[in-house]
Amino acid sequence: MRRTVLYVLLVSAWAVTCLAQAQGDLPDLTKMSLEELLELEIVTSTRNVKKLRDAPASAAIITASDIEEYGYRTLDEALRSVTGLYVANDRNYTYLGVRGFLIPGDYSNRVLLLIDGYRVNDPAYHSPTLGYLLPVPMEAIKQIEVVKGPGSALYGSDALLATINIITKDGADLSAAAVKGEGGNKSTSRSVLSYGKKLSPQSDFVASGLFYQTNGDAVVKSPGIADIHDADAEQSYLGFGKFRYGDLALSVSGSHRSKDVPTGSFSTLTQKGTSTLDEYVFTNLRYYHAFDSTKNLSVSTSYNTYDYDGHYLIAGPLDSRDQLRSSWSRSELQFQWDTTTRNRFMLGGAYDRAFKVKQRVFDAVSGDTLNINTPTWSWGVFVQDQLSVTPDLDLVLGSRFDEYRDSSNAATYRAAAVYRPVKDTTLKLLFGTASRAPTLYELFYADGATLVANPHLKLEMITTYEAEIVQRLPGGIEGTLSVYKYKFHDLLSQVGIGGGQLQYQNIGSSKAKGLEIDFRKRWSQGLALHLGGIFQKARDGNGATRTNSPSSILNIGVVVPIFSKRHTLALDLQYLSSRKTLIGGDTGESSVTTVNFRSRDVFGVKRLDFTAAANNLFNERAFIPGGNEHRQDLIPSPTRTFLFGLEFRF
Repeated sequence: MRRTVLYVLLVSAWAVTCLAQAQGDLPDLTKMSLEELLELEIVTSTRNVKKLRDAPASAAIITASDIEEYGYRTLDEALRSVTGLYVANDRNYTYLGVRGFLIPGDYSNRVLLLIDGYRVNDPAYHSPTLGYLLPVPMEAIKQIEVVKGPGSALYGSDALLATINIITKDGADLSAAAVKGEGGNKSTSRSVLSYGKKLSPQSDFVASGLFYQTNGDAVVKSPGIADIHDADAEQSYLGFGKFRYGDLALSVSGSHRSKDVPTGSFSTLTQKGTSTLDEYVFTNLRYYHAFDSTKNLSVSTSYNTYDYDGHYLIAGPLDSRDQLRSSWSRSELQFQWDTTTRNRFMLGGAYDRAFKVKQRVFDAVSGDTLNINTPTWSWGVFVQDQLSVTPDLDLVLGSRFDEYRDSSNAATYRAAAVYRPVKDTTLKLLFGTASRAPTLYELFYADGATLVANPHLKLEMITTYEAEIVQRLPGGIEGTLSVYKYKFHDLLSQVGIGGGQLQYQNIGSSKAKGLEIDFRKRWSQGLALHLGGIFQKARDGNGATRTNSPSSILNIGVVVPIFSKRHTLALDLQYLSSRKTLIGGDTGESSVTTVNFRSRDVFGVKRLDFTAAANNLFNERAFIPGGNEHRQDLIPSPTRTFLFGLEFRF
């Protein structure tokens, strides 16, 4: 494991050394590329456009160029490249950890996911759509905005650890059709078809669809249980479309994914036969109107559905079924007014209505052991003020109030100061609180065997303090240093209540403090380097080390042009220190290395590109902690996967 990290460090050092030696012979364009990096704009941190370095938050942007160069094929692959974020795959679903927090089995519901600003998290589990559940192909994404820290003062529930906003491409970004086909080992195939066009100065259209399938690993070897054969297959198809005319924009997206489960979870047999199926549909209509240069109004409404089917093969053999049928809408309004040239005021609100959240557990022998429908609602209002005290000092204050049908009310706050003492330095002081209402699954789900409902759960809260410095260093290097501290109150988690049963309860507090450091450099001839690291200490209320919380994470990303910019080799690595498991064991150190080669205009054919990629390049046998639903304490990560592809743009 450490040899892998050392190898990539040596490769990175070699690349930097070569470029440093050659820099004197290159055109002086490094400053231009740095300026372009610093001029990247972000919306998510304030709900209006800000330059990334001036955003009142600890934020990062993954661009379409990053997605293409590194070959990110799923959202979680891209997010793993952001310093402080890490992922876990329990061989059924993918989960996202932020700054040392990822409790096994928590559905990542402390991270809010947005697509073009509208909420994606569902009303039953509050889960973001990761992996091939995301209804937007990566090829249709313009940029991914990641804002770490609490965001409830702007967005309401679930934005405790991070808010992620996927900005999709417009038709003008494509201006053509594109078709991509990829294939590899494990009978893996991935196909993408995209089309976009600016129809007129006032209208724009873009659409993209994807099909993916794989047999997965032929054998999954989990410590403590029998090997499971031929039970790792996955199949997904998804589509996204967006049409804009004048001030109106309509988007429709959806995903359908089936996955075999090779872990024997929920006391199922250690053989093929257990599977899950998830299906999402999202529709969103948005109206945006600028009255003049100082005032604008945004109104949006959405209608969404999420259906889930779980087939669990238990002793008998008996097919136990777990189902969810849900539909919900969200309406949102936001008014922005620049009262003076130095002050921007914002007021908004949202209303959520879940028409149906039907949870059912049944089998052919016992019939229904759970069959409930718990429709619900919530509403919230927020206010935010951004004041430029001086040309070099910005202050941001915000607050939000939310009311929930099935939980107590919540008031959340944010405050930020952004100071630029000199041209190349930005200092940020950040404070925020956030809340998460208990999910309908946590409140009311009872399967008659292992999980007991708890309708008396309280809101969980988090308070975060952070200081950050963004520094432009000599040689065109962008450096960021952050120190943070956060504390959960009334944290929600599964606990054992005896008799082999579990229940969600408010277990008290949990806290962490840490340091993040990040360096980025892009050279004009196409080489890019990213080095990031986080060092943190996370403890539960009793002082014990938090489960699945690495004390250190290292990120390395390198893009190297081969002979010219038309041919690039990109390497992306993340190293995680050992993590504690639920029963007190440890995972050992782990790393994930992906490599992506891209050659443009191959065979002399313009707009024809060739790609070759490998995930888990060194075939590391890494583990994540199992959840309460697993018999094994450790779950192995997938083995190495290769993909080769061609893309043609018409």
